[in-house]
Amino acid sequence: MVMSTLHNNAQAFQCPSQGPILIAITPALIRSSLKVTGCQDTDTSPVQEGPGLEGWDWLRPDGPTRPRSLPVIGRLWDKELDEMKRSGSRCLQDIEVDDTNVLLWKGLLVPDSPPYNKGAFRIEISFPPEYPFKPPKITFKTKIYHPNVDEKGQVCLPIISAENWKPATKTDQVIQALISLVNKPEPDHPLRADLADEFTQDPKRFMRNAEDHTRKFSEKRPGE
Repeated sequence: MVMSTLHNNAQAFQCPSQGPILIAITPALIRSSLKVTGCQDTDTSPVQEGPGLEGWDWLRPDGPTRPRSLPVIGRLWDKELDEMKRSGSRCLQDIEVDDTNVLLWKGLLVPDSPPYNKGAFRIEISFPPEYPFKPPKITFKTKIYHPNVDEKGQVCLPIISAENWKPATKTDQVIQALISLVNKPEPDHPLRADLADEFTQDPKRFMRNAEDHTRKFSEKRPGE
């Protein structure tokens, strides 16, 4: 009977020009309906009004996508992490989740092509709370001489750009795209124009400088 009363009350808020308006079912509204129907309210605790519709925009027909709960995202990440470890990729090793932040993965990138095959590079994969509806972000923590990586370690990787990202994309696919980019720089989409010019106009000089930079700043490769 209570729900019937609430339904009838909600109908009173119909707007012919805009359609039905979403009503927040609050404790006060429920208790009001109990009084109308003659039902007894056994809860004598003070009524505490909630925040109304604030934070619940995803309920609206034109609202954003409903956010996933952390447990659901956690299971998704666990599955992807297991798949990556089982794939046995030699180019990304020591994959782990940060102890204090489940949204942050860490790993050691081990390129297999010159000039970067003389060292290894620490990277971080940062997932937004909206993942997989928004792409992760990759940052190099080890300096690398590369036209598609800026001096802060940010990467220009098309697969995780806002315009190209697809929720079905797996983290392993992102890593494979990163490895491909490191091994084969794309000077047409640089973050460092000077290195892109050098790579295009004087490839031998670029290779020499990149090798020297790798020996100086990169980490040791596993097993060395």
